[in-house]
Amino acid sequence: MSQPNGDAKWRPADVSWNDFDALGFDLDHTLARYKLPAQSKLCFKSISRYMHESDNWPASVQELDDPFATDFMRRGLVFDTETCLLLKLSHSGEILRACRGTKPVTKEEIVQHFPGLQYPEDRFSFIRTHCTGHATVKMMDNNFYTPAMGVLARLVDLGAAGSEASECTGDEGKSTGQGAGERTGQTGLYERMLKGAMDSFNPAHYKQRKGYYFPEMEDRPMEYIYPVSSELKAWLAAYRASGRVTFLVTNSHVDYALLVLNTCLGGDNWRQYLDFLVCAAMKPVFFSGDRPFTRWDEERLEAVPHSGDLQRGCIYLHGNAAQLHSSLRAMLGGTRDVRSAFFGDSLSSDVIPAAQSGIFHPVAVIEEVHTEYVQQPHSPHTGGEEPANKKPKTDAFAHYAFAGPWGSVFTCTSQSGANEKTLLTHVLETNCLLTIPTVEVLTETSPDHKMKTFASGETLAGYFPRPPAVFTVQHSVQELN
Repeated sequence: MSQPNGDAKWRPADVSWNDFDALGFDLDHTLARYKLPAQSKLCFKSISRYMHESDNWPASVQELDDPFATDFMRRGLVFDTETCLLLKLSHSGEILRACRGTKPVTKEEIVQHFPGLQYPEDRFSFIRTHCTGHATVKMMDNNFYTPAMGVLARLVDLGAAGSEASECTGDEGKSTGQGAGERTGQTGLYERMLKGAMDSFNPAHYKQRKGYYFPEMEDRPMEYIYPVSSELKAWLAAYRASGRVTFLVTNSHVDYALLVLNTCLGGDNWRQYLDFLVCAAMKPVFFSGDRPFTRWDEERLEAVPHSGDLQRGCIYLHGNAAQLHSSLRAMLGGTRDVRSAFFGDSLSSDVIPAAQSGIFHPVAVIEEVHTEYVQQPHSPHTGGEEPANKKPKTDAFAHYAFAGPWGSVFTCTSQSGANEKTLLTHVLETNCLLTIPTVEVLTETSPDHKMKTFASGETLAGYFPRPPAVFTVQHSVQELN
């Protein structure tokens, strides 16, 4: 551990978990694994119900059949607010596939909006760097907002069908122009959906039992959350016992975070596996801001002022990465700098800001790494079916990993016939040390096992414990040729 954790240039060719002094985890879809078919449908129903009841869309906006839920709502797509097109982009900005609403768009129609099938460089450069924050292009980068994208597609369908005054399309379902007024209206469709999503997941609504999402989660959490395995619990406990620190940083507020932790840990006290919690962290700002921490008083059930270093066993709110890093150093003796990894599923809230902080080294948690692997159990790379104890510890979406209009989230055949890595893959490979399907894979090797990182430059490296099937199949075909 000779390199300081704050050294943003540290990009080793291989790494073990014991190379870190501390491991930080996001909560939702990271330490806590959701049952995605069920939870994705719940998110869709929550947002679409809001759109019907509070934004006056017809009841049909709430329709959700299994092919739509499983085949269409996929991570890594972007929504262009000027054309109302959902786009799958390559690592270089080529438009690989497109839909207007839920309907696939032809190459000829794409070219009408984007000559050469190339997304505008200014927009693409921004979204490739940040995955969020652009006025015109919106990326669906996590498992809360992929269902929101599904709702948005339904809104576009209804607008084109005349069920709602169309804000994106003209009478023939084509973009109506580039005037400033029209752009404002088109952006408004996305903003209306976003308002529904923000209302559905508003942390204040948990205590109020408002909306559809939080009451359902509170009443039936086991329907939506997987239990953490006994193996992972033992691994985390042993990692802490080795003199290292584990902690959690989540945007969820304390009440919901404790519900999720209590559910996934089977009622165990979280202090057996984590040294401290940070809730309502406001990521991505947490990684670059200077907002102070407050401490959650568990007896008075309120936030109280806090000064100084963070302490083991406590729950904190808000805060910032720099002060957390300083506290980790104090916890570990204060005589040297520390190196920390941070595990998260959101490109815009976890992966990119953690990488840019120069403090944390991000490990992305992308379940599709395994679910697309499951789709090809007999690929040349794997050599056939794996033993039961080595199979991926997830079953979500395995049955439709390559189905629907989008195909794999990691790659796609371009218009020229070449296999192109996607925008999502580019973000992972340029910002992360590793990408894993679930934190359960920590238990598959010893903490001192060396893993090849993206920085090694080796073919198929960086995905642990194995790359997605779409890469291994393509690589095997290329070797045969």
